[in-house]
Amino acid sequence: MLDKEKKKEFTPSETQISEEVCKKIEDTNKLLLEERIHESPVFKRIDEESDIVALNISVQPNSPSKNKEKYQPSWKSKECTEINSKALILACSLGNVSEVWNLLRNNTDPNLEEGATGPLHAAAYRGSDEIVRMLLEEPITNINAIDGKGKTALHLAAMKGNHEVIRVLLETASVNVNAVDDTGRTALHTAATSPFLGEVPTENFRQCIMLLLNCPDMKVNLPDKEGFTALGQALTYCEKDLALAMLTHNRAYCLNIDIFHLGYYRKTLREVIYDMFPNIDLRLPQPLQENSESHKITTRLLACLQNGNYCGFRALLKIQKQPFVLNHWYDEPYHSTIVGIACQMKKKREFVEALLQVGANPNTRNPITNQYLLHLVSKTGNLEALKLLVNSEGIKINVKDSYNRTPLHCLSSIHCKNSEDLHILQHSINLLFGDFRSVDGRRDLSLKPDLNATTYNGETPLHIAARMGEKETVLSLLRHGADLMYTTGTIKPPVTYIDPTVMENYLDECIDCNEESPLHDNYMLIFDYNFLHPYKIEGDTNKGILRKRLDPEMAVIKFFSSRDRFMHLLKHPTISSFLQLKWNKIRHLLIIYFMIYSIFLIYLTWYCVKFDKIDDKKISIQQIISISVLSVFLLIIVVCELYQLIIYPKIYLSHSRNWMIWIVILLTVNVSVERVVTIIPQCRSIALLLGWTQFVFLIGGFPEFAVQFEMLKTVAWTFFKFIICYCPLFFAFGICFYTMFRYSGSKDDFFSISFGMSMLKIFVMFTGEVDATGIPFHTAPYTSHIVFTVFVFLVAIVLFNLLNGLAVSDAQTIMKDAKIWSLSARVNLISYLKVMNYDRVGFFSNLEKLPGKKLKIFPNRYDGRIEVHGKTYENRSIDTDTVHEAILLANKRKESKHNSDLTSNGLRSDVERKIAELEQFKQDMNKKMCYISEQLNVLSNKTKNINY
Repeated sequence: MLDKEKKKEFTPSETQISEEVCKKIEDTNKLLLEERIHESPVFKRIDEESDIVALNISVQPNSPSKNKEKYQPSWKSKECTEINSKALILACSLGNVSEVWNLLRNNTDPNLEEGATGPLHAAAYRGSDEIVRMLLEEPITNINAIDGKGKTALHLAAMKGNHEVIRVLLETASVNVNAVDDTGRTALHTAATSPFLGEVPTENFRQCIMLLLNCPDMKVNLPDKEGFTALGQALTYCEKDLALAMLTHNRAYCLNIDIFHLGYYRKTLREVIYDMFPNIDLRLPQPLQENSESHKITTRLLACLQNGNYCGFRALLKIQKQPFVLNHWYDEPYHSTIVGIACQMKKKREFVEALLQVGANPNTRNPITNQYLLHLVSKTGNLEALKLLVNSEGIKINVKDSYNRTPLHCLSSIHCKNSEDLHILQHSINLLFGDFRSVDGRRDLSLKPDLNATTYNGETPLHIAARMGEKETVLSLLRHGADLMYTTGTIKPPVTYIDPTVMENYLDECIDCNEESPLHDNYMLIFDYNFLHPYKIEGDTNKGILRKRLDPEMAVIKFFSSRDRFMHLLKHPTISSFLQLKWNKIRHLLIIYFMIYSIFLIYLTWYCVKFDKIDDKKISIQQIISISVLSVFLLIIVVCELYQLIIYPKIYLSHSRNWMIWIVILLTVNVSVERVVTIIPQCRSIALLLGWTQFVFLIGGFPEFAVQFEMLKTVAWTFFKFIICYCPLFFAFGICFYTMFRYSGSKDDFFSISFGMSMLKIFVMFTGEVDATGIPFHTAPYTSHIVFTVFVFLVAIVLFNLLNGLAVSDAQTIMKDAKIWSLSARVNLISYLKVMNYDRVGFFSNLEKLPGKKLKIFPNRYDGRIEVHGKTYENRSIDTDTVHEAILLANKRKESKHNSDLTSNGLRSDVERKIAELEQFKQDMNKKMCYISEQLNVLSNKTKNINY
């Protein structure tokens, strides 16, 4: 009885089975629905859209106006609810009105969790205003819900120019028209710079802008994370129609157009508008003006700033020194503090100075843009404000914005359009580095910009300047010690983006001389090698320490030798002189190893020639001694190779010659033990062949033989590529001759022996050894003659001479750049030896022993003396040709500098003369004004007397 009850208890009921089946069906439907949603073209476009590079900025959520719980009927399972929600999203993205109506009628929740693309987003992006209206009729719909990029439905509608959807959304009172996405952009920003401009008519976006501007709550001057207003973005992207729509709207008077435009260096929005619309008579809004009679001191202070009333401004600051005045936040249309507003306006130096003197914080950060004052004045080219800020007490030079950019990054991203802008930009960079300090010298010189600070993209200021192509900015950063090879993650080093001519100009600057005549005994050349070892701070990460271990002295030069467009820089005296220093320091290792290997190879050759294969019955003492000596040399070679393999196995195994030496070692071991066992037949012959081939590789490593070795490699590779290309032709003639002559019966004919011998004969004939006497033409008369004639013409004449011509061309090219190839071989050899023998110790470092990483040479003294730490030594490192080239470059730079000084002095004298004339004119005018004032007073007195 109990057993039956147990069986009944554990037997699944029909209800349970049906529930399980339904659950499986729901899971299957859920997966299929998810696939359909994500394959929807609308959702693909939403995911792929990126109107600005968002770099992990914290999302500013737009919470709904009222916290409402999701409507979740108790009878509906969670899985069913998810399926219905996804079905609603799919229906909205496809514009299926009836399906949306049915799902909403079945109480499907129109909201998803925060950060997910919901039905309202899909409908707004699709442009289905009817569906949007249906969704908004649901009381629980969150109109301000954001997707994964912080965008609301209003953003997505503006992005596609769906003005009818925007009209419906704006009819809802709870809509947040000032909601911002991850990049700080409102819907107005999005409409002004949509990535779909061109796909969607511009008129649609103009309608969107008009609707948004009609909304009284719209903050038209709200800046994004970059500091751009919607009008500023439209001007930056040259969207003239959309900019005109804003400027001609009845709310144009609210636009703040007298601040600097961040996209145009040293220009205000008003100036940019005039430049962009020169032929249109625009009635631009008047400059913003606050009430100077206001009871609020903050309003009066701003009014004095706008009017240029410096005396009133100072008086108000003296009366009210409370922090709330300086830290007061001015909302629309300014969105800044008083010091931030002053820094955004032209010719307000004295106002900024007054604010800083009474305690304004020079490190003020704008909470909307997340940018500091230094970012702002750096981008806008406000040089006077920048001077005041960098000399302020407590200033922080390396502050970072939302994208992890420092002020130096901002300066590096500026592209100048004229010489005046370029001068201001270079002056600004020098200011950050403390090259132009104020008279009182309050700034701490230890506060230097971090040249290796990286953005969220991993870019340093040098990366950005090099990509922008601003030559002077790149040179300025290099002069201050920027690292050419600094890299993080997968990003390439900055030198990759630098133009070779810019790099050559900088190398020219690395050679200097004293004021003596080039013929004087005390004439001194100075080689500056600081750019090869630019590290100022020890790496605080494992990657930084590893880079320092891997010989940073050779990193830049190694890069030059590995890129065709930079290889010519190896001939520059700055690089070639350093390579000569390095070579003289490290060549002893190569010479020692070369001597050991040479002795080993000569002894191996002597042994293989002297003694035949050892007989088991007879072995002499001389043979035993010879094997022992050979084993000793072999052991030395093995120890050397094992040392390199253990030190850095990855680099060691990447070189083919190291694999060859191990094959030689194994074959030599086989030669030594062949009395016991023979592993490889004919091991002596193979060992000698590979051993002497390795010897050629070693000789080719020396700079003196690098050109010849490079010829061998290049010509061999050229031949190999062409032979591979023409292999079908060789095969065709080989099989043709074999099929024609295989039954000739001649034992001396290669074509009749086998197909392999036929192919070998073809290859020999290709080299020019065409012997027709042994060919049995009688086997296939006429046909064999024709085929043989074609073969001689195509292969023995045309192809053979073609390859010879290519070889000559390659050889001439290499000989033309012989010095470059020699230096390139030296670079490769030095880099390899230093990695294998130096990465743990700095014995071979040159720069650490040079004072200031500079080499001083007196070329006119006996043997060209070198000075190190005040002591002179005989010059055995730098050759005469390099010194002569350096003298020419140094003299050329000195003459150029002298001419520029004369020009600048002449310009300065002209400016001073004109200033003196203006001062004299001013004095004359003052005298005349005083005279006129006196005459007016006299007339006034006479008039009074007459009246009396």
